[in-house]
Amino acid sequence: MPSGNRLIASTFFFAIGWFTISFTFPLEARAFGFNANEIGFFGFAVSLPFPLVAFLYLRTKVTHTRGILIVNGILISVLSLMFMIEQKSLFIWLLVATGFLQSIFWITAEISMTSIRDDRIAERYTAAWGVPNFISPFVAGYLLQIHQFKLAAALSGALLFISVLFVQDIKIERHPGNGTSFRPLYIFPLFSAGMTFGFFAYVLLPLLKGSSYSYQTLGIFGSAIGGSMAITTVILSFVRYSKIVSLSMIASVLMALPGLIAISINPLLILLVLIGAGVGIAIAFSKILSYAIRTEKPVQGIFYYELFLALGYSAGSGVGGMISGPLGYLTAAVVFAVPLLYLFFLMYGLLRRKFSLE
Repeated sequence: MPSGNRLIASTFFFAIGWFTISFTFPLEARAFGFNANEIGFFGFAVSLPFPLVAFLYLRTKVTHTRGILIVNGILISVLSLMFMIEQKSLFIWLLVATGFLQSIFWITAEISMTSIRDDRIAERYTAAWGVPNFISPFVAGYLLQIHQFKLAAALSGALLFISVLFVQDIKIERHPGNGTSFRPLYIFPLFSAGMTFGFFAYVLLPLLKGSSYSYQTLGIFGSAIGGSMAITTVILSFVRYSKIVSLSMIASVLMALPGLIAISINPLLILLVLIGAGVGIAIAFSKILSYAIRTEKPVQGIFYYELFLALGYSAGSGVGGMISGPLGYLTAAVVFAVPLLYLFFLMYGLLRRKFSLE
C-alpha cells in the first residue's frame, strides 16, 4: 500500500490555494451588492456537491484516482484565475463551478485514504488542510484590504496547479475496515462543524463587514479559527485516543461557543469563541474521519461523513443567511443551539445507558 506522503503534499497546496480564494467569496459577493439571503445561498451551492460526489463514489467502481485529480486540479486552477475578470454574473457561475470541483478533490482524497497503510493518515490529512486554514484567511484579508482581489485569484490559481504536481496514483481497495459497526449518530458533530464553517464564512463575515470591521481584521478572525484548528490537528496527529462518544461531546461543547456572538461583537470575544470553535472543529474532522474510515464499510463511512458536513454547511450558510436579515447577530444563538441539543442528547443516552463512552 502507498504511504500517502504525496497525497498529503497535494492536499496542503490545494488547501492553501482553495482557502485563499474561497475566503473572498462572501466578501466579494457583498461588494457586488448581493443581499444576506443570496450570500447564504452561495454557501449552500458550494456545499451541495459533497454528498452527491460521495454518493457517486459509493455507487461506482472507480479504482484509480490519479487521472481524476489531475484533470480536476487543472480545471479548478484555470477557473480560479478567471475570478480576475471580476464580473458579477461570471462570479456566480465560477463560484458554483469551483465549489463542485473542490468537492471532487476532497472526497477523492478521503476515499484514497481507505487504501493507505498508516494508522495516522486521517490525522495527517486533517493537519495538511488545517495549517493552510490558518495561513490563507490572513493572506486573503490582507489582499482584499489593499484592493488586490485579482492577486488573490492569481495566487490561488497557481497554488491549485502546484497541487497537481504532487498527485499520487492510489488504487482504491474497497476492503473492509476493522469490523467496527458504523453508527451515524456518532458523527453528528460533523454537522455542527460544517454549520460553524458555513455560518462563519457566509453569515458572520458579511455581518461584521457591515459593522465596519476591516478586511484585514476579518482575515485575522479567519486565521484565529484556522490557527486553533491547525494546532489541534497537528497535536491530534500524535494522539491515539479514539473514544468516539466522549470526543463528540467535547467537540459539541466547543462548537457551541460562537453562540455568544449573539450577546456581543467585541473583537476579543469573537477571537476567543472562534479559537474554541476551531479546536472543536479539528476534533470533529480529525478523529471522526479516522473513525469513519476504520468501520466495516469505509466508503460508506465517508459518504455519511460528507453528508453530515454538507448538511451542516448548508444549514449554517443557507438557513443562517435567511434569518440573519431580521435577526442580525441573534442568528448565532439560534444556529449554535444545535450542538448543545446534541450534547444533551448524548448525556441523556449515557445516563439511560443507551450507549457507553466507547
